[in-house]
Amino acid sequence: MDEFVSDIRHIRFVESSDYNWVSMHDYLDRNDLDAANPEHLHLAYEALTSDHLLELLPLGHAQEIPPQPPAPAPATIPQPVVAPARTRTFAYRNGAAISLDGAKRL
Repeated sequence: MDEFVSDIRHIRFVESSDYNWVSMHDYLDRNDLDAANPEHLHLAYEALTSDHLLELLPLGHAQEIPPQPPAPAPATIPQPVVAPARTRTFAYRNGAAISLDGAKRL
């Protein structure tokens, strides 16, 4: 029974309804099926569901989403002003920095 109830195919089955269990056992007795076999319980469920003889949980309905008011326009954010980076030419000789301030272009 636990395997039948936990099967996702029977998610709409109302376990707390005595009418459902009596209907299932009546179907199993009429057809000489074993109540302990989950496949037999599934067969009974399918047969009784197709004949609309079981109490089932209703299927969910999509809820209509009310229209949302238009979002206010975002305030314009000024672009940040970036100062130009000052580039400096540098050089190293034997791991020590050397000055290029007085260097002449060739």
